[in-house]
Amino acid sequence: MTSIINLSIFLTFIDSNLINKSRRSLIIKLLKMKRYYVYILKCSDDSYYTGVTNDIERRLNEHCFGSNKESYTYNKRPLELVLCTEFNDVNQAIAFEKQVKGWSRKKKEAIINDKWEDLKNFSECLNKTTHKNFNKKNV
Repeated sequence: MTSIINLSIFLTFIDSNLINKSRRSLIIKLLKMKRYYVYILKCSDDSYYTGVTNDIERRLNEHCFGSNKESYTYNKRPLELVLCTEFNDVNQAIAFEKQVKGWSRKKKEAIINDKWEDLKNFSECLNKTTHKNFNKKNV
């Protein structure tokens, strides 16, 4: 309810002559854009849950209050929101969620700790059979 009241006050403000028409049009367009969120919750068992939503507050309440007994997080409460990334395109949000769900714990913790530059290091294959260890002489 508060956000609706604040939005209406803001719209009244931008309708005044204090802001030129082109800026007013851009601000209204930005306010009306749909937003999508990819989020990571840390569960009480130290596991991570990754999800996507268009209403982060509602979705967190569903997780925290146990709205769905069949959900992964139901028996893993309390939960902590450790990452929330905003998107304007639902397809980008869904693609990022799928990507993160396939990542290792170390990669998830890198983005949670805002260490995006570490992702490449965690993606490298370190086992003996990696192509980097391939020697044509032995074939």
